[in-house]
Amino acid sequence: FFFFFLMIRRPPRSTRKESSAASDVYKRQVSTQSTWDLIWKMSWIRYLADMLHLASMILLILKIRKSRNCIGISSKTQEIYLIVFCLRYMDLFLYFISVYNTLMKIAFIAATAFTIYLIRLKKPYCTTYEPLKDSFPHFLYLLPLAGVLTLVIHSDFTVFEMTWSYSVWLEAFAIMPQLYLLQKLGEVENITSNYIVTLGL
Repeated sequence: FFFFFLMIRRPPRSTRKESSAASDVYKRQVSTQSTWDLIWKMSWIRYLADMLHLASMILLILKIRKSRNCIGISSKTQEIYLIVFCLRYMDLFLYFISVYNTLMKIAFIAATAFTIYLIRLKKPYCTTYEPLKDSFPHFLYLLPLAGVLTLVIHSDFTVFEMTWSYSVWLEAFAIMPQLYLLQKLGEVENITSNYIVTLGL
């Protein structure tokens, strides 16, 4: 459960000087700074978090395409992340912060959706997917649990704030289907373990 605790984190809000795709949600101020100024001035920890998360997605896609199978990869974890990103970045077309910020948001959503496509639909990868083993009831337990926690702990009782809080809580539980699948398989490939570690960090 070490990786599960790594995933429980509440992304800090963006400020005019600090903004990352991983932590930014509903920024309502329009910055006049250039894209590169924003990148250099934002916290290096937030920038590193973006890079690690993006690296985990790239590792996963490369693993699937190189091995030509998706054994050991939970589609349900990816589905939860897609919900998280779509909810968290629903301001994508409402507020412009920087080119970097916009591109990272699009990259997170697109990479996650592409991963689900490979696992669920694209041959020959989808033929190796094992839905009977990837059987964690995420829609039954995780989504409602995140909803309950959102009602109990949230910043403000508005649509944007509640949606943001829900995405944070849901992200905290997103890794559980993946860990459940690995426990049932009883073994972890090196590339899969690297993906999980990178995602957790």
